[in-house]
Amino acid sequence: MFDQQNVIKEINKSCSIYFDNSTFILQPSKANRFNIAGSYTSKAVNRNKNSNEEINVIKWFKDFWLFVDVRFEASGIDIPNTFISISVFQGEEKDERKFQLFRAEWDNFEDNIFHPQPHWHIYADQNLENSFEEMIELLEGQDGFADFLNEERSKGIDLKNMHFAMNGLWSTKGSHIHKIDREEIMLNWFQGVLSHIRIQLEHVA
Repeated sequence: MFDQQNVIKEINKSCSIYFDNSTFILQPSKANRFNIAGSYTSKAVNRNKNSNEEINVIKWFKDFWLFVDVRFEASGIDIPNTFISISVFQGEEKDERKFQLFRAEWDNFEDNIFHPQPHWHIYADQNLENSFEEMIELLEGQDGFADFLNEERSKGIDLKNMHFAMNGLWSTKGSHIHKIDREEIMLNWFQGVLSHIRIQLEHVA
């Protein structure tokens, strides 16, 4: 039997070591839903699918901030449908708009046959998109420049909607869709992804 309260408790206990500037805890926000909380928080906007939601992020290290959302839904088996979203932001505490860099997700539900699980969403185009918007506002009404920029922007693809596989076993002709069917799988993944992201961010920052 998958004990969702126990796995959240174990994540809280084992993942706090990755946080220097703030405490870390996943706490209930709604029924069967848990969000990140800590002692050093700030505001950010979470771009998820087609929504823009104001959220609390916690200070991770340097100018990086973290948001975590975990949701459990009833399923027809003992393992609940589990949805995990971990978003990394960059910016100063006073910044009203922190840049969302990328999101690690694992959507674990019975009838998924298409999207890789777990996967990454990349927001590498956000700085460019913001620059386009600022330029369009600046050039509005000036000899069609705004229309030209809008046309150029429409030629690009929206990378944030693409699911980049995190565990594609193509080299062994395996699947890129994996299930969370034990508590330890979710716990191990949480620890691994936080450790990996931090090491990589420290490398490039």
